[in-house]
Amino acid sequence: MTGLLELTYVIEDPDGKQNEDLSSLLKLDLVQKAIIKSLKGKRNTSLFFEDVSGSVTLSSRSEKFFLTINKNDYADALSLIEDDAVANKRLSKNKVVTLIDIQTKD
Repeated sequence: MTGLLELTYVIEDPDGKQNEDLSSLLKLDLVQKAIIKSLKGKRNTSLFFEDVSGSVTLSSRSEKFFLTINKNDYADALSLIEDDAVANKRLSKNKVVTLIDIQTKD
C-alpha cells in the first residue's frame, strides 16, 4: 500500500474521569439556563424532565496531537503514537495515550 495516515491522539489522565448521573446534571440551574439559552427565539421556554436515565462521563482532555505515518505501519499505530508522545515529552507516569481519529492522506 502506498499513502499516508494521519493519526490524531490525546493524552488523558485516567484519574480525571467522573461518571455523573444524567438526571442530576439536568437538575443543575446552570445546565438548564444553558439549554434554554441555546434555544434562542423560543419564548417562555420551560424544561421538564421525567425518568431521565443514563450517565455522562466527564473528563479533562488536553490538546490534540497529530502524527503522520505510512499506511504499511497501520498495525503499529498505537505503539507509534505512544513512542511519539514519549519522544516529545508529552507522556508522564500516570497518563495514557488515546487514539481518537485516523485519516488517510494522499
